[in-house]
Amino acid sequence: MTELDNEDDSESIDSNIELNVASTSLASIPSLEIPSTQNITITIDDESRKVQFMIDQLLAMSDNFLTNAHKLVVGTCNKSGLITYNNMIELSIKALLMILSKYNRHLNPALESTICLRLATIVFEETLSLELADTYVNRAIDISTRNNLLGIRFEGESLQARILQRSNMNMVTLYLQDKISFYESMGIPEFSIWFQFLKVYHLLNVDVSAGLIALHNLLSIPMLHPILRSYGLMFEANLHLLRGSPHQALQHLQYVDNISIKQLQAMKLLTTFNAYIQCNDSTNGKLIMNELSTFVMKEQNNKWKGWKDNGTFSFMIKVESINTEYSHTIEWIGADEFIIIFYYLTGIHLLSEAANGKKKAYKVFSKCQQIISQQLKELTFLNSEFPTGSKRKLSIGQLDHKIRKLKYIQYNIDYYKAWIGFLNSEFKDIKYLNQFMTDFNGCQHDNEDQLIFDALLPKVYFMFAIYYQSMGDLQVAKYHYMKVINLVSDKSKLNLNLNLNLKLNIPVEIHDMNFGISNISMRGNNEFNDLYVYSNLHLLILIQFEIRQVTNHDKIQIYHSLSSHILQNLTKCFTPRTTSNEFTSNFISSNELLNITYRLILSIFNDQLPSNLLLQDIIKCVEKISIDSCYPFITNLMNYIAYISATDVYHKNKFFEKCLSVMSNSSGTDNDKTLSIFILRSLIEHFRSTGENDKANMAELQCQYFCNGLSDKFKFLFNNIDQT
Repeated sequence: MTELDNEDDSESIDSNIELNVASTSLASIPSLEIPSTQNITITIDDESRKVQFMIDQLLAMSDNFLTNAHKLVVGTCNKSGLITYNNMIELSIKALLMILSKYNRHLNPALESTICLRLATIVFEETLSLELADTYVNRAIDISTRNNLLGIRFEGESLQARILQRSNMNMVTLYLQDKISFYESMGIPEFSIWFQFLKVYHLLNVDVSAGLIALHNLLSIPMLHPILRSYGLMFEANLHLLRGSPHQALQHLQYVDNISIKQLQAMKLLTTFNAYIQCNDSTNGKLIMNELSTFVMKEQNNKWKGWKDNGTFSFMIKVESINTEYSHTIEWIGADEFIIIFYYLTGIHLLSEAANGKKKAYKVFSKCQQIISQQLKELTFLNSEFPTGSKRKLSIGQLDHKIRKLKYIQYNIDYYKAWIGFLNSEFKDIKYLNQFMTDFNGCQHDNEDQLIFDALLPKVYFMFAIYYQSMGDLQVAKYHYMKVINLVSDKSKLNLNLNLNLKLNIPVEIHDMNFGISNISMRGNNEFNDLYVYSNLHLLILIQFEIRQVTNHDKIQIYHSLSSHILQNLTKCFTPRTTSNEFTSNFISSNELLNITYRLILSIFNDQLPSNLLLQDIIKCVEKISIDSCYPFITNLMNYIAYISATDVYHKNKFFEKCLSVMSNSSGTDNDKTLSIFILRSLIEHFRSTGENDKANMAELQCQYFCNGLSDKFKFLFNNIDQT
């Protein structure tokens, strides 16, 4: 576009600015700290100095209107607050428009292009008027290009890429590649590299495979700024975590060092903590948890100096070829969100202790939800009195996204609380998941919410499947497992991409990944999604169980066909990757217990005892399992399998002693009691063979006690088998 004519933009602009609500009289705006010229008598004789004074005043007024709007942002949850906020934004815009219309001939190219860029930024970030933002960013780019102001041109083109992300996503890749080539030809690699970062962001939101390749290529550039390299490595690590490859994430994180920026230090600690949690490494996880605790205490003592509400932090990058520096800003999370994620991950880290009767995880989750509730109460200020003393400084878009993320974490905590209950045969917390489904099915979420909350649906359906399976309702359980598999398959991703992602153009960056939020294209599907693998395993077990119970020949054939299809899915998941592409590896390769579980299931279905190699792997695994990192049920199950499978006297006796401990336990979940029945039957056989009849009789009594307690459940289960 060409530069606009010097018309009175401030008079004609109102119809082009699309704010959130129609503006009202300026009399409704409360008293604020805004520079006023009403009582100022200008006695400056020099005309140019008078003009400069007015320009300075209008610039200050624009900044102050914008700053005060952000201070009042928590009031936008009610109509009057939203109107006031929009009026403040409109005044900020008009102050800049007045400079461009009345004092344009007094502006030098640098100042005029800077004002146009500032105006375009406010319009883009605070209104829905993308065309107007595009008009002024193009004006800034035109002026800076004609006058060889490369720094301003670079900032303008960066903003234009963001505008295209919303207005015309199909043009973004071509636009960014053009800028990359231009600045490479100009010998300014610092600018070219930044546009490569923007290209990575864009591709990861629309074509994750291309985005992963672009990110990998970017990080291989030798002259990449150390801070950008660290940020990029952590971005890549978070992508690996989203796609279920924690060991790959840890490999990247070991190259992130010598970080001076506090936010990047915090980012590395959180990402490392998350990786160790996914690796089920409780020892290193505890070490990082303590480091995070120390970090939080230190920052609290420093009153979180340098942390901003909007989560941004800046650093300078020197551009050697034009002998200048420019400030680069990265958006992450604020101090309040950092603490919430710390509590959230700590709760997940402590989950393995929940089945041991410890309540740390539940308490941590409750504390985290308490903090979130306080945050939401502050951020969704609904009182009639308009808040003028809020310490928050956010744009309305940042506020909206912050609220969504906090609600997302709240729902996730409800999920994990329900899981803790399930581990102890308590199902009262499932009511929160039912409420989530009621809200979701009742269209309580808007389109942007749907992109975020769709990530929760597979978790909720998986929890429902586990619930119904534990109740013995196999048909409903199978239905929900199938729902999970369909939701996290590549086919589902394609449909959602077409229907939502490309339509809404909502980018997701690293600060969202720390919340577990990812764009549809980023999410791990099929073998890269743990719920896909676990749902297929559970479904296979249920179907194989039914095959052994049904008598209808046609039904058996249907079950065999479905079982064969699921086995194909699992074979693809568990087949080792031979390619050098690190993004083809998944969490299965680093999960020894899961691999053993799968191999055992195959042995059982083939009516075979574990092979010697599998038995050796079981013994190695059970010997190094820590009670802090594994549920008691898993430990007891592994001990039992090792006992009945061992062929040498040493291991037979060793695991026999461990199985004996079951005789002293008369409680536990239904799963624990079911396993106890199998163990006790083996012990009865052993005691009878050694002539220890008293012990055998005691074991029989205990076995009968467990059988009686589970009889109703198994009666319902067998009656629930579909014979038709």
